[in-house]
Amino acid sequence: MKQVLTLLIILGFLLACTKHNSTEDKPSPALITQKKEADYYEQFLDLFEEIEPENLHIYTPDDSKNGDKFKGKVINQSFYKLLTFDDKFKFLLVDTTLHIYGCFRVKLSDTKTGLILRKPSQYDTESAIDLLIWDNSLKKVVGMYDLADSFGDEGWHFVQDAWLKDLNNDTKLDIVIRYRDIDYDLDDSSKVTQKDSLFAWLNMDKKFERTVFKFDTTKYKLHHWNP
Repeated sequence: MKQVLTLLIILGFLLACTKHNSTEDKPSPALITQKKEADYYEQFLDLFEEIEPENLHIYTPDDSKNGDKFKGKVINQSFYKLLTFDDKFKFLLVDTTLHIYGCFRVKLSDTKTGLILRKPSQYDTESAIDLLIWDNSLKKVVGMYDLADSFGDEGWHFVQDAWLKDLNNDTKLDIVIRYRDIDYDLDDSSKVTQKDSLFAWLNMDKKFERTVFKFDTTKYKLHHWNP
């Protein structure tokens, strides 16, 4: 009888230890949530190919000239909540026939990452290129810049290209924007007005600041300018 009682005590002890160990090994709900969130953000960022550009020319895609440079990967609707920083993406929740594409990911500073994506332009073709500023600590978009686009209507047409490069040799990527447009008077063909601007957004770590900069315009030729 004493032997049976001893065996029962030992078995009870072993069961208690097993239950205790299984409880210790099981992660808490909070840890599970954190892991899911980390995986979610990683999956989103993986849609953007990581590159180290020295002078990346960004323009409205034209596959006939440069292949699928800005083809990118389709960004699933499950990631759209990460793009609510700007109202420009809200139309995607209504018109699901349109898409946005993750193209490239670049380091902007120790705390910020640049995400280059392709989205629908004025007339629904997915040809506009934006730069999203991703905060590595906050895990969210904290800024956005229009990089490239091109369209026109009723005698007016514009083209905007961008370049990512280190303008002031501080090892940080800056943004160069060139914009040109032409407007033909439909009532008088002799009347034509044009604009041509070239400026920089300097990378100041926390934000980009628009700056007057001396440029050699011959080094910044628009990819599609053919008025």
